[in-house]
Amino acid sequence: ISSTQFDKANLRQKDVCGDWFISPNGTLSSPGYPINYTNNLDCFWIIQVPENNTISMEFTFMEIEYHRLCIYDALIVRDGDLMTSPKLRGRMCGTVRPNSGPHLETTGNQAFIHFRTDYINVYRGFKLHWSAVPIEQCPTHPLCPPASETCAPCPKVTCPPVTCPNVTCPDRRNNLDIYKPKQRSHNSTSERSGCGERFTNTTGSFHSPGYPNQYTNNLDCFWSITTTVGHKINLKFTDLEVEYHRLCRYDTITIRDGARPTSPILGHEICGGLNPYRGLKMTSTGNEVFIHFQTDYINVRKGFMLEWTSELISKCPPPPPPCRAILCFCPPCSTEDDCSAPVECPKD
Repeated sequence: ISSTQFDKANLRQKDVCGDWFISPNGTLSSPGYPINYTNNLDCFWIIQVPENNTISMEFTFMEIEYHRLCIYDALIVRDGDLMTSPKLRGRMCGTVRPNSGPHLETTGNQAFIHFRTDYINVYRGFKLHWSAVPIEQCPTHPLCPPASETCAPCPKVTCPPVTCPNVTCPDRRNNLDIYKPKQRSHNSTSERSGCGERFTNTTGSFHSPGYPNQYTNNLDCFWSITTTVGHKINLKFTDLEVEYHRLCRYDTITIRDGARPTSPILGHEICGGLNPYRGLKMTSTGNEVFIHFQTDYINVRKGFMLEWTSELISKCPPPPPPCRAILCFCPPCSTEDDCSAPVECPKD
């Protein structure tokens, strides 16, 4: 059996885990620590500290399977709350002495941490401590001038009070519907190529890199679409040619009903040609969607072209706030004009 056949035959379901921390300080460790972590993990954590603070992270322990490119087991820390946020440094793996691990600091008040393991070899994992650090500069605001040595007075912005309905989010710690990247082969040492964009238009279109020419290997592309509150998004593929597998384990498109990689999947993962999907309409329940396009290290195709339109939700949507991962929250308002009054939905 060839190495490629072996690699793709050994794809296994990933075990997901994660949490969302909103605290000025705390600790975070790999599953089972100080006991060995397990194989086939995909764990995602978000850390959020108060505004006008950065996050200082100190690794007090690290023992992760080593490879010079960290393609086996790896830890990635990003400067923001999304998987598309910039990396604070490259992938991390290997062993460091206790209390002598790397020190990382974000530029804002959020961090996204991703820990994934392959299907062989396990180690003790990692432990980190974080704390909020006040930003020693002039505060910023959408209506304020850029931060400088001397700050001009910022205009006073008063947003009307927002009242959130009493919503109970299910505890999804043991059943997170989280982005599950496919198992990467130990023989594939190519660095992943990122791409993507954030759209806020009510209508538009985008396509895979290089379309209508073939896309490349080792892509990790993320797009998000956000339209007007109270609207939903209609999606339509006008062209589609992505490497086929009956479970879409090679190259795949995943569309999520929300703005994050943790949002529920709309329908199922997509691959293959246009014919099975011709006329298929995918519609979000709210005003945000998240699209992920991932390719493996062999075989390329033409890719895809996707169009979207925005449509007013005709009936009362589920009451806000939405349950994202394990957190319920009210969407903040940024300026006076941005805040809308509560909407009374007629009774059926």
